[in-house]
Amino acid sequence: MVFIKRWLPAVIVMALIFCFSSLTEKQVSQLTQPVINALNKVLEPVIHTASPSFDWLKIGHMVGYSLLAISFRHALIQYPKLKVPNVLSLFFSFLYSITDEFHQLFVLGRSSELRDVLIDTSAASLAILLILIINEFKKSRKLVKTN
Repeated sequence: MVFIKRWLPAVIVMALIFCFSSLTEKQVSQLTQPVINALNKVLEPVIHTASPSFDWLKIGHMVGYSLLAISFRHALIQYPKLKVPNVLSLFFSFLYSITDEFHQLFVLGRSSELRDVLIDTSAASLAILLILIINEFKKSRKLVKTN
């Protein structure tokens, strides 16, 4: 049961990425347009102009692969003998990104780009790095409290 609880988030994120990758670019744009409009409204006071040219779809890549790396890490830390769960999380995210780009070769109106693999892998790396920084911060706070 622990196995399922640990791996289910990764399976769900992979399924969501696969589903979005199965849509044409136009379908993805139509599906995400309400979210993009809301984000532009929220950000307009900050950046003083809405940004229709901003590539929100790449932000989607970043969010998806950040969540994927985090969910892989969540699954892998259940194995205490495994010494490199963070590295494996990044590696699995990278591999999934490659398979996702290959999958997009067969989707009408989509393309496969090395740039997307780099964006996905960078996002996964930043997510794992952020987790490591947060964990170190928590450890240092515990040390201060015990001293």
